[in-house]
Amino acid sequence: MDRCVRDHGSDYRRRHLPVGVREGAVPAFLSRSLVAARDDRGSNSVQATICVPLVVFVLMLIIQAGAYYHAQQVAKMAADRAVAVARTEYGTAGFGQVQADRVLKVVGDGSLSDARVNVTRASNEVTVALHANAPHFVPFWPTTISVVSSGPVEAFDEGGHRG
Repeated sequence: MDRCVRDHGSDYRRRHLPVGVREGAVPAFLSRSLVAARDDRGSNSVQATICVPLVVFVLMLIIQAGAYYHAQQVAKMAADRAVAVARTEYGTAGFGQVQADRVLKVVGDGSLSDARVNVTRASNEVTVALHANAPHFVPFWPTTISVVSSGPVEAFDEGGHRG
């Protein structure tokens, strides 16, 4: 074929091109795909610009949810332990307060800040209310944790049975 092109020059090519196609022209089906390929330039950077912040935000939401859940569990454990100590026969509200503070310090390890524990011991019931601030690094996420736990006061009746 090279010999034919050399021998006949551009005449040969003109005769063997499809009707309506000029020499050097790109067929229509190829030109559309070339234009589409040309239009895709830079799309990866646009996709990355949109997707990377969304992925980072979703990861931060997952971490924030975990930190909030952990802080809520620590607050619940502190309130339950305070009730368990304060409701014993010789327990006091002060014992419950000390126990709640100890749990917040040891188990919480700083996951709750500005914790306020209120232990109330009545003649037949102990109530502990704990309010604290949870870790917060995602906007519009709740920052306050409030937990209330209560239980009956242990007492002996006349028959020597625990009530």
